[in-house]
Amino acid sequence: LHTELLHVRNRLRLDQGLIGERCCLLDSLFMSQSMGFGTAPARWSGLMDTNVLRAIEYYDQLEAVAKMEPQLRLKEYRQIEEETKQLSVLFFITRMLVPAVNTIAIVDLRRIAQLDCAITALEVERFRSAEGRLAETLEQLVPKFIEAAPIDPFDGKPLRMAKTAE
Repeated sequence: LHTELLHVRNRLRLDQGLIGERCCLLDSLFMSQSMGFGTAPARWSGLMDTNVLRAIEYYDQLEAVAKMEPQLRLKEYRQIEEETKQLSVLFFITRMLVPAVNTIAIVDLRRIAQLDCAITALEVERFRSAEGRLAETLEQLVPKFIEAAPIDPFDGKPLRMAKTAE
């Protein structure tokens, strides 16, 4: 089960999804322009092309961040979001995409954290089965059950374990 969860964690990659999103953006804009949608001044002035180029640059930035270690991503996503808020309203496509894609990025970090917690919980149970007691800390699982405590992608610290009465 540990191996399968780890496989799922490593196989679901946001950077690959962002490549698809970028392709969909280009396809939808091409289709709308070829069908005559959009105002002529926006097309003639190059405003649409400028918007598309900035949106592609935005996706490139997000893709690069999605390839980073999870604990480094949140700060970078927030920085990109702040930079994008400072863009002129003329970059309406990028400004429209920011909230949706950043929400997806946060969901991706949550998914990573949940899978890391599930994997760690399995190893805590393996420790309990082998030792006849619960570990007091995750460090007790190293190196026999885990290489190191996974890093929480939201605060950059090792996962923490709280032992309760139950």
